[in-house]
Amino acid sequence: TQRRRGCQLSIGPLDGGLKGAGTRLESGTSRQTILVVEDEPMVRSLTARMLHRLGDRTVLAADAGAALERLRDTPTISLVISDVVLPGGLDGVALAEACTALQPGLPVALASGYPQDALGRDARDPGRFALLSKPYSTDQLASFVARQLQRTG
Repeated sequence: TQRRRGCQLSIGPLDGGLKGAGTRLESGTSRQTILVVEDEPMVRSLTARMLHRLGDRTVLAADAGAALERLRDTPTISLVISDVVLPGGLDGVALAEACTALQPGLPVALASGYPQDALGRDARDPGRFALLSKPYSTDQLASFVARQLQRTG
């Protein structure tokens, strides 16, 4: 439990979801590099720890500008998972479009704590990118990542 700015947050054990889809580490089948774009430091860190436990490497960014720099600098990125709501000039949908323009065929997925219907639809069609609903367990993250990587492989 951690207290921060008057609120209390409890995070359960990370290994609870390492059965089933989370066995990628044990089988040695995954050593992907995943770019995680999340402006909330605790969520970014937790997601990275979950992915590391699953056997994946991570590259982290707090906003779209940093994410695009990391994507240009790290040619081994296999998947991008971005929060929908990001600070600065680009949101997650615009970032997803920029990523696919830079690397056509690169799977890019969005994560959000909002219901999919609340995200709305505009001319950019956010529905063309897979959506991971927050909060998610390690097992849900493992399954989601596996599905995204299969889409291109």
